[in-house]
Parts: sequence; C-alpha cells; structure tokens
Amino acid sequence: MAKDNPGDILTCDWNPVIGCQRFSAACRKCWYLDGIFPWQQRLGNIPAQVRPNEAWVFEKRMKVEAL
Repeated sequence: MAKDNPGDILTCDWNPVIGCQRFSAACRKCWYLDGIFPWQQRLGNIPAQVRPNEAWVFEKRMKVEAL
C-alpha cells in the first residue's frame, strides 16, 4: 500500500488539526517535527506556509460527509 502512495500516512488517518512545539528534553528527537512534518510538506499534504510549531486546522477534514 505505501509503496504505491508515499503520502499514505496522511491519506488514511483522520488528522483534522496538526502542529506541535518542543516542550521538554524528550522532544529533542521528535519523529513528527523532524521527520513526518517535512516529508508531508514535500509531498504537498501540508501547505508550504504552515510552520510545525503552529496549529493548523484542515477545514475539509472537519466536514462530515454522508455515506
């Protein structure tokens, strides 16, 4: 599945709000801020103007669609 869609981590999860800040020493090697966030920006899944330390709401993901 992932080999056909390199952005699969954000296309299969429901993440309506993203953003985080480093608050403690445990955050020094954060997998999200150092790896996932920049990777998803390069893929175009996160807009270029979004910074990792600010909250971003994906309005489209907040809408409930009828089945």
